[in-house]
Amino acid sequence: MFIQNHNKQGFTLIELMIVAGIIGIVAAITISAYRLRSILAGEVLPLLKKAAND
Repeated sequence: MFIQNHNKQGFTLIELMIVAGIIGIVAAITISAYRLRSILAGEVLPLLKKAAND
């Protein structure tokens, strides 16, 4: 008869893959938001400089 040891330590491959997927999704969202903000800032900055000089 085999004795099963239920004192597992660490993570399974599935758990690590799920975490990696979640990190990838969050990174994709933040990078796209950062690009959008950068584009908007680039378009607004010249307008602000022009308004400050007038």
